[in-house]
Amino acid sequence: MKETHRFALSFSAGKDSFLALKLMVGDGHVPACLVTSLLPVGRSHMHGLRTSILEQYAVSLGIPILFDITKSKFDRTMALETARKAKELYRADASCTGDISLSGPRDFNLSIARELGLKGFYPLFGMDEETYEKELIGSGFTVMIKSLSTSLELDELVGEQLDEKAMGLLARKGVRFTDDTTDIHTVVVDGPFFQNPISFKFSDRFHKGPFTMVDMLPVS
Repeated sequence: MKETHRFALSFSAGKDSFLALKLMVGDGHVPACLVTSLLPVGRSHMHGLRTSILEQYAVSLGIPILFDITKSKFDRTMALETARKAKELYRADASCTGDISLSGPRDFNLSIARELGLKGFYPLFGMDEETYEKELIGSGFTVMIKSLSTSLELDELVGEQLDEKAMGLLARKGVRFTDDTTDIHTVVVDGPFFQNPISFKFSDRFHKGPFTMVDMLPVS
């Protein structure tokens, strides 16, 4: 009989964390909680999402969320404390991330899991580009583009859906969706696991550093 686990999911609200969720559930594992790292200003490290937006995800997905509040994405003390809460409060016996190509973040999370006696899962790690694109296209998730590198000269895609056409345009510009240092950041707003779509609107496009981006605003 296959061993199943209750896993704490490292959650950015982006396409990779949702694909990791889909693959884990498909293998029979159960999501225990979401874990998101927050800056002291109340926005997520990964995509700058407001706490109120992240809490919407928890409600819609029916999965409780835990927040790391830290200045550093890789704050070991805070990561240990939050993982311990996941274990004690939500009976998590495993952790899971959507890391694909960078070993550093994966190894950091794996070391946290091992210290607490949790099993580490990385269902996307090492996935090839063709398989990844097929998984994403067939996932049923509504994926929105939150930011793009301005060097791609595709600003018109920011705030639009990442569909097959947009993926083709980005691929022709050299974007690899399996590269964790990629020039694109996304948010998933509907699809499998959602009881309701996320209620939001995007701000007007603006430039910040090397990126063209939109802010994700809550709608009451």
